[in-house]
Amino acid sequence: MNSRIKKYKVISLILLYGVYINIFLMGDDFLFASYHLKGIRNLFFQVLNYGMNGRLIINLLESLVLCFDRYLYVILMPIFILLLVRVIENLCKNIQGVEIISEQNKNIQWLFCVFFFAVLSINLKRETFYWISGSFNYLYPIMLLVIYTNVYYKIRKEKKVPFYLPFLGFILGASSEQISFMACGIFGCVYIYQILYKKQKTYVLETISYFLLILGTLSLFLSAGTIHRMGDENEKLSIVQNIFTLLYNCSYSKTSAGIVSAVILVEVVLLRKYIKKWHKILYVMSALAVINLMGSQLLHTIPTIILLGNIYAVIIFSIINIIFFIQKYKETQDVMEGLWFIAGIGSQIMLLVTDVWGFRTTFPWVISLMIILMLNINQIEKKYQCMVAALLMGSISSIISVIAIVLIILIGEKANQYKTCVSILFVGIIIGFTGDMAGYYNNREVHLSNVKKIKQYDSGKLYLKKVNNKKYSWVGYDEFHTKAMLNYYEKDANIKVIYR
Repeated sequence: MNSRIKKYKVISLILLYGVYINIFLMGDDFLFASYHLKGIRNLFFQVLNYGMNGRLIINLLESLVLCFDRYLYVILMPIFILLLVRVIENLCKNIQGVEIISEQNKNIQWLFCVFFFAVLSINLKRETFYWISGSFNYLYPIMLLVIYTNVYYKIRKEKKVPFYLPFLGFILGASSEQISFMACGIFGCVYIYQILYKKQKTYVLETISYFLLILGTLSLFLSAGTIHRMGDENEKLSIVQNIFTLLYNCSYSKTSAGIVSAVILVEVVLLRKYIKKWHKILYVMSALAVINLMGSQLLHTIPTIILLGNIYAVIIFSIINIIFFIQKYKETQDVMEGLWFIAGIGSQIMLLVTDVWGFRTTFPWVISLMIILMLNINQIEKKYQCMVAALLMGSISSIISVIAIVLIILIGEKANQYKTCVSILFVGIIIGFTGDMAGYYNNREVHLSNVKKIKQYDSGKLYLKKVNNKKYSWVGYDEFHTKAMLNYYEKDANIKVIYR
């Protein structure tokens, strides 16, 4: 590792700590944090009796971490994010089958991965990265899935199965519904392909691990809490409304538009060597799709014509991906990249029969697109890498994206494109995490003031403050949040609380 990438890692870690020291308990966090108040034994019973879902392992892990209030989470989370970047790097190396890549390409891939997290829309990050319960339910399971995929490739290489794989399979399956569903789909297809097409055996321990993965997944879907919740939600379910909500969340929302546009750009550029006759037409159609996706971000309301344009963009995106993955398979004879993409789609289709709860349910889809970008980013020219970075910054501001792309086109071949790309990525990391830091810091005094007032409360009404910026919080100020918060600070849950 060269000294420059070490510097980037240290700076990224410092920036992440700058964000996380301003993260406080919110919503469900208070519930799981209160389980240890009557002793560790009570904590285990409370987790077992929690009836809202079947995520016993995740709920237990979260409750144990919250024994230390927010502090252990704040210490561990920035390190965890950089570890996640590391395992995603290893996943890319394993799928590509490349043992040695240049130092420049390693730097670009690492910076792109951290940059991706830095510039993600706060609408998604506040429900996953910066919410304790959200991170346990989404970030940790996706880490398990990436690790499980890396172990699969390690088995193919070393011809032996590590003893811990069955345990890893079960805890992955029992982690969270969307990601365990993705895992079952990916590895079910991988093993079928391996056995029937490649005529390669699977090891007994692998088979046991996959069985335990399915068993863990069933423990989620067949839990009493999940069945009860599904029953309640089906009574008010509108599948048509869910379809449009999912299309919005996954394609032309501020959270996804830049990412989908970046994937379109990467794949169209790489398709040049496969589709020479029709490539210019495909290029124009893709450019129109990207312009529509990014242009719609500048409007507060989306007129019908723009909505139709966004649906056109979704169709073009789908066509390009079908062509791209067919060509990639012909070249590599590896199905893993395509399966991650399909599993990402599956993680959203399964939401048709339930309520779509915020942008956090979009996270598995976003990660599947991220992996596609990371797998292919070093196969395109540096000027296109710069454009990909500019499009990803659309989650922060579409205007910044447009200005950056215009500057990249004007600079052209004049600048050192590697240095330009690194500079864009590094500046994006600073802008993204600094913006998050400022947003959460703006709410810090409110959290501290509310905690102080609750602890000092004696009698009468309890007056608490609302956060200054709702974007940088996950607080609904509803009855559940209020009672869970009062219970955590060992106050009467029936106190009259007024937020102002």
